[in-house]
Amino acid sequence: MALLRAHTSGGNLGSQPLTSRAPVRELVFVDDARIFGGGQRVVLRLARFVHELVPDRSARMICPAGSELAKHCRAIGIPVLDARFPGFGQQIPAAVRELRRVLADLPTDAVLVGSSLRVQVYAHAAELGRRERHRIVHFLVEQDSAARLTAKLLLRRYGAVVVLGDTAARTYQEELPGIDVLPVNNFLLPEEFAVAAAHRARPVGGKAPVLGVLARLFPGKGVVELVGELAANPDAWSQLLVAGGRQDESYAVEVEHRIVAEGLDDRVRLLGHVTDYEDFFGKVDVLVVPSTGNEGQPTVIVEALAYGRPVIVRQPIWSPAFERLPVVPYRDGRDFRDALTRIERASIDPEELVDRFGPMQALEAIERSARDY
Repeated sequence: MALLRAHTSGGNLGSQPLTSRAPVRELVFVDDARIFGGGQRVVLRLARFVHELVPDRSARMICPAGSELAKHCRAIGIPVLDARFPGFGQQIPAAVRELRRVLADLPTDAVLVGSSLRVQVYAHAAELGRRERHRIVHFLVEQDSAARLTAKLLLRRYGAVVVLGDTAARTYQEELPGIDVLPVNNFLLPEEFAVAAAHRARPVGGKAPVLGVLARLFPGKGVVELVGELAANPDAWSQLLVAGGRQDESYAVEVEHRIVAEGLDDRVRLLGHVTDYEDFFGKVDVLVVPSTGNEGQPTVIVEALAYGRPVIVRQPIWSPAFERLPVVPYRDGRDFRDALTRIERASIDPEELVDRFGPMQALEAIERSARDY
């Protein structure tokens, strides 16, 4: 449990706040939970870290009570406060009033951590007219919102915005000059690092590597494009294992058709949703993250490294956070083979991963933002 102690012993967390002023005792995470995707998993991880491992801090979640996020929170003992965050329509005023009632029952020193522009707009609307308003931290896990008018109107009013991944943070900084943007790395929980370190397997080996993709099937994940890129480099790899649920059925069918069209149905396997990461990473030599959308810093990269697997990522996803780690960027099928030959298969130091990609660095940034609110 050395990895666990590394997160909780430094800085004497039990006796002093992480920030120099305005101590944070309770973080209330707010998420619309329309899906249970990467953003929701990040929020859940951080809430769980605060709830279970940080002394003198507590965590609650505000989200729809029937959502999958709420189910996961209740399973690990995180209290859930029910609220809805509908899109444009007549339900908005009622939803704001409902959220206002929820917030009225929170301690005035509780910090709200909103994970999307939608919930942040709702939170600010619900706080209007309150005598003592809660501090609100903007914790953004994607970069698409940076160019929206809502971001320009809302985020400029506050001292700091916490953004997942330095690439996404740079986008917000460019779109919102003058705003203090705090970049944080994606992270795993101490127990996840410990499990991965205990179950590292040797590379599968062979003349050509077995590749893996760990992503839900929907547009933007780049699986269709990857199949075409692999077809252009048939002797550079042996198999491709794609693990992920069929979130968008039409896209999943498109992936299947592309596999058949390229004549790769005997080399590419769609595994569906996978929960046994030990088994999955034990079967692949290299993880590929071919996303074509504006992802910040996918958790799967850190997961692969924790299990001792090198990673190839599409160019926009790579960032300086991966310096000195076996994470190699590629653009398309023309340089995919070169990326495979350049990737390092050296051992990965688990303690270095904990230092870079542990949850404490994200919590510290959130508390700094709360302090400067």
